[in-house]
Amino acid sequence: MPNSNCIRTLLNIPDKNIIFDNNSVSKTVTNGITYTTVDAVLTYKPKCCPKCGCVNENYSITKHSFTKCSVKYNKV
Repeated sequence: MPNSNCIRTLLNIPDKNIIFDNNSVSKTVTNGITYTTVDAVLTYKPKCCPKCGCVNENYSITKHSFTKCSVKYNKV
């Protein structure tokens, strides 16, 4: 993940929980417009279980779900 910090700096993203893979930058075409797409994963250590409220101590709770979203930036 050496590119992760470079991408984070270029896009001015302060959140350290966003992880970029080495092949995360690509070009996509939507409605005839070419976009640069950066794929990332948001991950973090949950503070407690969202269902029962059990406090997470010593990594006793593990998060196993992902949500795909698009973050749009102004043209740079």
